[in-house]
Amino acid sequence: MDNIFNSRHHWLKFQILVIVCFLFFLGEVQHSKVLAMDCTGGFPKVCTAISLEKTIWLPIEGGKVSMQGEITVISPLSLINDQIRVDIEYPPIHKHINLSCVLPKQPAKEDELYSCSANLNESLDIWAGFPDNSKITITICADAEGDDGGSNCLFRYIYLKRFGCGDGKLAPQEECEPATDDRPPLFHPGDSCKARGFAGGRLMCTEDCKVDTSKCQHAIEECEPDGCNQNCPSGCEEGEDPDCGCIDNNFCCGIDCDHTNDNDCPLVQSGIQEYKNPLSWKNLLEFIRYILKILFYFNVVIFIISLLASAYYLTTGGGASWRVSRARKILLWSLLGFVIILIFQYITSLIKNLL
Repeated sequence: MDNIFNSRHHWLKFQILVIVCFLFFLGEVQHSKVLAMDCTGGFPKVCTAISLEKTIWLPIEGGKVSMQGEITVISPLSLINDQIRVDIEYPPIHKHINLSCVLPKQPAKEDELYSCSANLNESLDIWAGFPDNSKITITICADAEGDDGGSNCLFRYIYLKRFGCGDGKLAPQEECEPATDDRPPLFHPGDSCKARGFAGGRLMCTEDCKVDTSKCQHAIEECEPDGCNQNCPSGCEEGEDPDCGCIDNNFCCGIDCDHTNDNDCPLVQSGIQEYKNPLSWKNLLEFIRYILKILFYFNVVIFIISLLASAYYLTTGGGASWRVSRARKILLWSLLGFVIILIFQYITSLIKNLL
């Protein structure tokens, strides 16, 4: 009975330990999440995962720009109005947003900090003909309550680049930029006729910034070294395709072909009846390697079972000498069998390399 109660006591302690480790893991995940953000110094500390600088390409007609990301504030004091201030400026546009971020009103104890988070999810409609290389400024601020509260701000920038077909600038959204009198057409790095599956040639760019492959050369018809179809493609030679080249008495029979898979092959060539090996192994050495491969995997399974059996006899032996002896014998013979299989595999590999 004592053993039962002791085992239950140990199991309870183990469960408590697992719960503590899980809670510690959650805390570390939250801590690492904050560390991955960019933060201000001092308190209230303002942190965000929003990129410091970002470039967005828009067509000359304008479009919508989205601003999204998580904002976290760490502070020993609550925030004024329980809010994070966000200002988005793109003259003449000025947009002010208040994000809710509630911290406890009671000041934190020494070496204790509070934290809260909010998500920014805003967008701006950029008008047609907007200035190229213009900038959107995002200001994120947190103000702590009290005389010693303080204030901190983070700044983020979005640069807007304008693109249009024929403006001489190759934007990610365009396939290409057409040629002008001063320069050839512009294509993305790595784009070429060969990259598109052609044998060669040169790409062209249409006036609406679409890639034109009419000047690319089509690939030569591929040879079929493993097939017999009574057809020799242009550009192929004897040795590249079984059907290329005539052999003896004008019989057009390719290499490795016979009457069963090519009508151009006679039943008997040069007085010798062709014999095909019904087995998948070309020689005896390949057959031995195949058998040894099966024995190797089988022996691995037996070796693992033997290790478990040896461990069982050792842990349940209670000090009995005959159980310890049996465990040693099982382990020794399984090791010996495993080594023998390895030796045979090495010998067959050595013979294959020598041949």
